[in-house]
Amino acid sequence: MTYKQFAELNKVTLDVRHLGVHPETINKKEFLQDSWHCALGFNGHDMLLTFNTGLGLRKLNKSKFYKRTGRMKPTNRDLYNLQGASNKVMLELYDPAEPKIEDILYCVVSDAQCYDNSRDFEDFCSDLGYDTDSIKAKKCYDACAEQTKKLRYLFENQFPVLMECTEDEEQEVITA
Repeated sequence: MTYKQFAELNKVTLDVRHLGVHPETINKKEFLQDSWHCALGFNGHDMLLTFNTGLGLRKLNKSKFYKRTGRMKPTNRDLYNLQGASNKVMLELYDPAEPKIEDILYCVVSDAQCYDNSRDFEDFCSDLGYDTDSIKAKKCYDACAEQTKKLRYLFENQFPVLMECTEDEEQEVITA
């Protein structure tokens, strides 16, 4: 079963609010990310989380493009030239695209699997290539632990089913 099918079958809801560009990425001046406040809902319970997406997932705003170029529709050359556009251009001409429920489920399940498949912090670090003496690695481990706990609570008896979901139907056929 795919994440999308799981969400539809179990009536999982998603409420999303754009928070703007993630402040930590602005300070680094590269790899800017849109930050989203998300609420996954299931059986009357909610799980709140912040989810980040790269600017490459944004969608071209044609009216902004028109104001800048005077043309209604971008040509193939325009689209080619916009590939790899600077952060400034991405923020000017592109609008944030809301994350999909299946993308969020994939990410939280991936984090939960990293946590569940590790015996302890040292094993977690070894699996992911972190230094066991890293404060950042410990924060990541603790965040995965907390998020996994919330995910288990939210989905209760459906948690094992969710953990077996695949990203797309092709993977499902291969693993079946």
